[in-house]
Amino acid sequence: EGALARRADALCDWMAFTWRSAERASRGPEARAEVLCLGDSLVKQGVLPRVLSGRLGRPAYNLAVHGGQAPASYFLLKRALERGARPKLVLIDFHPNLLASSPTSGVPYWSDLLNARELIDLGLATRDTRLVLRTVAYGLFPSVKNRGAIRSAVLAALRGGESDEGTLCRALGRNFRENLGA
Repeated sequence: EGALARRADALCDWMAFTWRSAERASRGPEARAEVLCLGDSLVKQGVLPRVLSGRLGRPAYNLAVHGGQAPASYFLLKRALERGARPKLVLIDFHPNLLASSPTSGVPYWSDLLNARELIDLGLATRDTRLVLRTVAYGLFPSVKNRGAIRSAVLAALRGGESDEGTLCRALGRNFRENLGA
C-alpha cells in the first residue's frame, strides 16, 4: 500500500488526479493569486486564469476540480487562506446537480483532498459516519480505491506501453502547470 501511495499520481484515475492537483496547489504559492477560481469542471475547463489576469491586471489561479462539490471548494479556499492567501476576488460556480447531490458521491476523491482534521469537519457537518469511514479506507488502501487504474497500468505495462489513464494524467498535469490550474 505504501508503494502505491508513493506512486499515486501514476496509478489513479484522472478525476482523482484533478482533486490531488488542486489539493497541492491550495498549499502552494499558486493559491496566493489575487483571483482564485473554484467550483466544478465548468470552471476547471471554462475559466482561463491567463485571460482573467490579462483583463483584471491581477494574478489568477484555478483551483476548481472535476465533479467538485461546494464542500471541496470550501476546504480548498479555507486551506489557501490558512496558508496566507488574500484573494481580492473569488470566482465560484457549480452545476446545480452538484449542489443538490450528497458529498457521498465524492467519496472516492475526498481522500485526495482532505487531511484528517478536514475529514472530521466534513463528517460532523454531514453527520455521515459511512462517508468518513469509506474515505479513511480509501486513504489507507489505495489498492482498493485505484484498482481500475492499477489494473489498466499493469495490463499496459505487460503490453509494453503506458495506460490511457496514465497518459491522460500526465497531459492534465502539463496543462494545469501551463494554464495556471485550468
